Amino acid sequence: MFARAVLAVCLVALFTGSGCDGGQGRLSSDEFEQRADAACGDANDAIDDVATLDTDDPDRVADRLDEITRIQRGLRDRLALLAPPADDQETYDEWIAQIDAGLTAFDDLAAALRAGDLGAQVQANEAAVAASERVDAASATLRLSECREPDAP
Repeated sequence: MFARAVLAVCLVALFTGSGCDGGQGRLSSDEFEQRADAACGDANDAIDDVATLDTDDPDRVADRLDEITRIQRGLRDRLALLAPPADDQETYDEWIAQIDAGLTAFDDLAAALRAGDLGAQVQANEAAVAASERVDAASATLRLSECREPDAP
C-alpha cells in the first residue's frame, strides 16, 4: 500500500520545459504557456510509461522513483532555459525553486526506501507533497494547465 502512495506522489507532473527561446529574449505569455504545457504533457506521458508498479518491494519502488526523478530532472533543466514574460519572472523563479525542492524530496524518499527508514520516508513524502502543492499553485498563476495535478484548482 505504501508503494502505491509513493507512486502517487511520483506521478505529480511537477517538472516540465520545452527547449529555450533560442536567445531571442523573453517569451510572450502565449509562447511560454504553449511551450511549458506541451512539455508538461510530454513529461506526463513519459512518467505514465514508467509509473505502473505492482509491488510493495521498497527497492523496486525506489528504482522506479529514481527513473521518474531522472525524467523530471531533465525536464526541469529544459524548463530553466525558458524565459518567461517579465511580469511572471518572480512566480517562475519560485516555481523552479519548488521543483528543485520536489526533486530533493524524491531523492530523499528513494534513499529512505532503500534504507528501510520509515520515519525518513514519511518526512520525504510530506516534503514532496508540500512542494507539489506549491508547484501546482505557481502553475496556476502562470496559467499552465498541463503542469498541475489533474484535480488541482
